[in-house]
Amino acid sequence: MRLASALLPLVAVGIVFMAVDMAAFSQTKPKSPPATQAPAKGETAPPAENQPPPSGWSSRCVSEGRQSALDCRVEQTVVETKTRQFLLQLAVRVPADTRKPVLTIQMPLGVLLTSGVTVKIDDGKADRYDVQTCDQKGCYAQVPVSSDMLQVMGKGKQMLVTLQNLSKQDLNIPVPLNGFMAAYQKIQ
Repeated sequence: MRLASALLPLVAVGIVFMAVDMAAFSQTKPKSPPATQAPAKGETAPPAENQPPPSGWSSRCVSEGRQSALDCRVEQTVVETKTRQFLLQLAVRVPADTRKPVLTIQMPLGVLLTSGVTVKIDDGKADRYDVQTCDQKGCYAQVPVSSDMLQVMGKGKQMLVTLQNLSKQDLNIPVPLNGFMAAYQKIQ
């Protein structure tokens, strides 16, 4: 009896902490963007009729500690819907030291590095960029984002990113731009 009366306050405190943790857990939202289906090789995906495409752009800021500056970015990951294969990740990062946006394009391993990556927004001019580095997660190209490019991305409907596989076949990956500017404004 004495042991039960001694344990009762400890059990009550444990139940309160579990309830607080469960309430916090139920309020968190998943951070992964919705999947985007890639078109067949050499094709672009047709837009869905009568429905605005979902926005896959998300914004986030992190810091190394309380005294560190925030490192903010807007990003979208594109995966093939059926196989869940990673195709591409685009991130516009605003470094704390320069405050000048930089576009990072992460591609999967197995792309032809010498062909680089081509980016075209809507009916604009296609720009080719070199792939700078690769690691076990993929290959990367980084591009400074001018204010003109930022405006075009904000008003654009689709960015077409073209890579080549090792067989020198073009892989056209459409990336919807709806929601980009709203997400970008959160990190300015």
